[in-house]
Amino acid sequence: FGYVTDRRPFPILLPLGCAISGVGIALVPLSPSFGWLVAFVMFTGLGTAAFHPEGFKATACIASERRATGMSFFSVGGNLGFAIGSPAAIFLVSTYGLPGASGLLLPTAVAAMLFLPALPILRRRIESATSVPRKNAMSGVDRPLYAVTLIILIVVLRSWTQLGLATYIPFLYKAQLSSDPAYVATLLFFFLGSGTVGTVVGGPLADRFGHRRLLFFSIVLQIPLIFLFLRSSGALVFVSAALLGGTIVSTFSVTIVMAQELFPKRMATAS
Repeated sequence: FGYVTDRRPFPILLPLGCAISGVGIALVPLSPSFGWLVAFVMFTGLGTAAFHPEGFKATACIASERRATGMSFFSVGGNLGFAIGSPAAIFLVSTYGLPGASGLLLPTAVAAMLFLPALPILRRRIESATSVPRKNAMSGVDRPLYAVTLIILIVVLRSWTQLGLATYIPFLYKAQLSSDPAYVATLLFFFLGSGTVGTVVGGPLADRFGHRRLLFFSIVLQIPLIFLFLRSSGALVFVSAALLGGTIVSTFSVTIVMAQELFPKRMATAS
């Protein structure tokens, strides 16, 4: 999808991607067999794959000179969904049974409908922004493939850290420390939900002080914050979990913008 939308703007993929993902999620709990379950999950992933390259590219074109800030606000939706999606699914299933998870189709349908009136404007903004060459902080990089490989490595390590801790926290507090499941769920929400705040803060800081500086300091800060979280107790556990989660995700929008600026004519693919 990234390659296709780099050749020609396809803003229709934004509502279409939302709709496909929503339908896929709604069909998952209704799967009659394991084979159908896999097919519906793949269908959901297809919608996500269609939405994000065009979404990241459109955001970069609209944000203009403050791309990290614009990308951070665009990413808030994904981080919020990541934080509240699981609790919402648990609530629907526990209240209405397994078919209740189909209720997750509603927010995606609303999002798709909201996109439709804005499609002509988005197309014009994308075409206008991509037709004019633009200098950026990564313009002087001699080996863009080497640079983007390093960015990908940083993204892998960031995701590894975040998902590793998201898996480790329930195991530690529920299995090892025999904590109440509600306590564990709240702690996990603080850790994952703080990523929304980290994303909003990280983008403007990167535009003001530099993308590479923010990337460096966020990586360095994670080390003492992980140590603090593991050694904390009481209310400090929630504070340290929120600080750690926000710091990890603060570079999300920055790495996307850096990759786009390395390949300004292939922004969707770079995303």
